[in-house]
Amino acid sequence: MMIGIYRKTRDSKGNIFTSDIMEIDRSLITRWLLNRITVPHFKNRISMMKFVTGLSLLTEPISSDLFGPVDFFYDEHKNVLKKFNLSVDLLDGTTLDIVVDKFNP
Repeated sequence: MMIGIYRKTRDSKGNIFTSDIMEIDRSLITRWLLNRITVPHFKNRISMMKFVTGLSLLTEPISSDLFGPVDFFYDEHKNVLKKFNLSVDLLDGTTLDIVVDKFNP
């Protein structure tokens, strides 16, 4: 299964820059995470988007904007459209339970 995502960012002058579409699959996600997290076998594209979005929100500062895959879960006014929970299994057996909500982590 493969999905295409893109990233956007805004500079200090208000210009918006959009990346090329990046096609990702489970093996690329595994490499991205340096084999430190068990990457699940995704049921569908939405479950893959949720996994990528949840991990992205963990690594990005709260002050960053909501562009990229998180746009699927927030509207243009930054209201939450779809809040969800994500469980991530680390290789040492630890499970992280994450509430994926950018402004209420």
